[in-house]
Formats: sequence, structure tokens, C-alpha cells
Amino acid sequence: MKPGGDGGGLLPEILAAYEHDPAAVPVEMLFGYGAAQALRDGRADAALLYTPRQDVTGLATEPLLEEDQIAVLPRGHRLAGRTELSTRDLDGEPRPRLTGARRPGDGPRIQDAGHLMQLIALGRAVAVLPASWRGLLRDDLTAIPVRDADPTTLVLAWPETSRSRPLAAFVRAATTAAAEFTPPRHPS
Repeated sequence: MKPGGDGGGLLPEILAAYEHDPAAVPVEMLFGYGAAQALRDGRADAALLYTPRQDVTGLATEPLLEEDQIAVLPRGHRLAGRTELSTRDLDGEPRPRLTGARRPGDGPRIQDAGHLMQLIALGRAVAVLPASWRGLLRDDLTAIPVRDADPTTLVLAWPETSRSRPLAAFVRAATTAAAEFTPPRHPS
């Protein structure tokens, strides 16, 4: 999963719920872009992904949270003072090329969330991201709601052929934690 790619703090709740299940096993974390590929090639058993932005073909999924989307821009950007944007407002802006994205952008290839935030701060890219990413923003970035961007859904994903008891316990823990979760509120 990507740092911050957990709906604004859902992962600690999932892990806490999972630890109490008798079928739980120790959890190792893999962070970064390309989580869907890690599931497909066996490096990961489960991942938190955002649909429809990430390709989940060949994976089983369980929806956890739905989020609106925001545009992340440098504070000095020509659109930074707006209270909301449309997707058309962002036409012509360089979009990052994210590993595993359904529609990769035409801008710089991104290695991780820190890299993305640095490139946005430098004016080399803008990104449309789930609203929970507000909590990761640096002081030199701003987030503006994108009114016509379809919501994105945080899902737990795993290989369709997986049938392990620990994975089933993790799916139960994730759905339980998501049902009880209240995402943090971040100022605009």
C-alpha cells in the first residue's frame, strides 16, 4: 500500500482488530506504489487499493470506504485560491504516472508518496487524490475539492485464488474496522 493510502488512518484499526482473531499471523508491511502487482506476483497477500484508479483485474475485493477526491497543487499555483475545481480546470496540467494506475498520467513517473509531494511542490505535477490525503500534505501544498471527480473507493484486495484462514480473518477484521471507522476531518 502507499503511505496514506488507508482512508486516513483505517490501517491501525484493521491491524488492531486482526490481532484479536485466533487465525491471525504476524503481519509484514510493504509500502509503495505497485501493491496490485505485488498481489499478482505473490509478494503480498492483501493490499489496500483505490478503485477505479487502480487495476484490480484478477483480484478479489471488499469495499471499505468511499471518498471524494481533491486536487493537490503547490500553494503558488494559478488555481490554488479556488474553493473547488472541475476536472476541466486541470486540463493541460502534468499528471503523475503512477505504477498500477488504470489511466497513467503524462507527467513524471512517481516512485512513492514523498516523491509525488515533492514534484507537486516544485510545480512539476498536480494530482487528483482521495480526500484523506489531505492529512499528508506539506505546508507548501494545498488541496481543493474536485466537484465532478467520481468518488474513489478504498478496497481490500487479494488474489482471487487465495483461501487461507489468516486471509479470511484479515478480511473480516478490515470490514469490521471500516464499518466502525470515522475518518479524520482535515481543514481545506
